[in-house]
Amino acid sequence: MTVRFAGQLAGILAVGVVIACTSCLWACDVPVFRYALECWPAAPYEVTVLHRAPLSAAERECLKPLSSAPPQGIPRANVTARLADLSDPSGGSLQRLWRELDSPALPLMILHDLHTRRPVWSGPLTADNAKFLVDSPARREIARRILEGHSAVWVLVQSGDRAKDTAAGILLQKTLRDLQQTLKLPVAQGSAPLSRDDPARSIQPPLQLRFSLLTVSRRDPAESVFIRLLLHSEQDLDRYASEPMVFPIYGRGRILYALVGKGITRENLQEAGKFLVGFCSCEAKEQNPGTDLLMAADWEAHLVGSAQQTTGPQPLVGLAALSTAARNAKSAPVRKAMAPKTPGTDNRKPPASAPATSSPPPGTALAPDAARAPAKAPAAAPHASIPACANVSSPEPSGGPLRNMLLALGAIVVVAVLLGVLAAMRRPEERP
Repeated sequence: MTVRFAGQLAGILAVGVVIACTSCLWACDVPVFRYALECWPAAPYEVTVLHRAPLSAAERECLKPLSSAPPQGIPRANVTARLADLSDPSGGSLQRLWRELDSPALPLMILHDLHTRRPVWSGPLTADNAKFLVDSPARREIARRILEGHSAVWVLVQSGDRAKDTAAGILLQKTLRDLQQTLKLPVAQGSAPLSRDDPARSIQPPLQLRFSLLTVSRRDPAESVFIRLLLHSEQDLDRYASEPMVFPIYGRGRILYALVGKGITRENLQEAGKFLVGFCSCEAKEQNPGTDLLMAADWEAHLVGSAQQTTGPQPLVGLAALSTAARNAKSAPVRKAMAPKTPGTDNRKPPASAPATSSPPPGTALAPDAARAPAKAPAAAPHASIPACANVSSPEPSGGPLRNMLLALGAIVVVAVLLGVLAAMRRPEERP
């Protein structure tokens, strides 16, 4: 009996080791930007409407763009709205927030990020403000390009300093063009790369590498909410009002991170580009860098087929491949956390400087952490784009497979210990 039991234990361990070493995870050849578009729903925002008297019919009509059934021509946005009566004694925190905003006239809309609960924007309840919360020309253009097949849209927020903005734009144009010539999309082992000219492919938007640049004026009144959303993506961006900023946007309106001023370098742009077109680790969305925008876009309606299905079965990853991926990851690290470093130590940003001060635009009350924009707004900057070009390269798979392999081995060890204990308990019973 003991011999047979020991043989069973050895067999279980052998099978477990083989499974852990050869098939702990499938390698994923779907690039990050495409996996995000297909699998990562945009994070929700919330608009709190502060009031005392009941809302009139006209005021309730203003909230339609924020509802689950917006007016015709405006897709549903990733936002919900709720009413909050300040005369309710239980609303003490909202009353304090209202006083911190200098007690503006009611009814008042306050936009919150549900993840951090920090206020992003606030302003009077009007039809125009409700529409600007979910939609703007720049956000509409970003959604159009992504659904057309752009891998990422690189948004350049101008500082107002012509020399700085021009230098940043020229560097972006050149670097993005070079990246499109030198990088390549992930390719499954034993299969040909997916080409955007392949007539047999039925997925939409097409799987291709296509970077484009979108320039936005920081002083454009139509983009005031969009600018606030961009600056809200990291806690310290309001300090750099005098610097141009670059935000790579991919998936369903997800900001990768911000590149600011002297942090807009060829190396940082290359790092962001490699991550976006690199092998997807298929991890939970929260384990990847990025912050979602508030956008009105019907993503699901424009997705046809799946890049994950089109690429076919994925190759098994063995220990040798995982070891190679780990070595390559050390030589070309990819940013995995969104928590900004102390100003001056983050190479994506210049040293901290005193925040600029200016008056808010008329009719709009901004949250306490908001950057103040000049009242007089010049015309919006023209949009610049880079034509699509060849497939782009990517870094090796992330550490997800290695971590899962270690978990599998750990589970095998636990099972082995339990079986060993059971074997030890049986030995006295089997003695003659």
